[in-house]
Amino acid sequence: MKYKSLIVVLIFAIALVVVFAAPGSAEDPLVSVSYVEDKLDALKTEIIGLLEQPDDQPETSDGAVFEALSFANGSQIVFGASTEFIVRRGTATLIDPDANNLPDLTSGVDIVAGEEIPLNHHMLCPRRDGRGLTVADDSAEFWIMIKGDYIVIK
Repeated sequence: MKYKSLIVVLIFAIALVVVFAAPGSAEDPLVSVSYVEDKLDALKTEIIGLLEQPDDQPETSDGAVFEALSFANGSQIVFGASTEFIVRRGTATLIDPDANNLPDLTSGVDIVAGEEIPLNHHMLCPRRDGRGLTVADDSAEFWIMIKGDYIVIK
């Protein structure tokens, strides 16, 4: 009989612990469906707000984009250090006062002074040392894409 009363007391004690345990504590993490739905709705609103920012905000640029430009016949363009360019249409020849040549990154060769710049080849001017190009006088329409510093003469 003592064992029966001891078992009854233990069952009663366990039942009290289960009934009066605090839900949502570190030992019993519990959340309701409405709590989760509220958090999801707040997250959705924040994401939609980020996606719907107006397009008229100014874009920032660190100069790491190509500009598409057109120049008149006979123009001379002198490039700055690390300037990249691609001649898209027309004819141009290399200006190279120090005979350093100009790397053609597309074909992996150097272009020498007076040589025609190939169309659609990615070119690089490593230093600001006077290297550039002259647009041919008979070039029907000259277009170039430039990323970096340059000076137009004439």
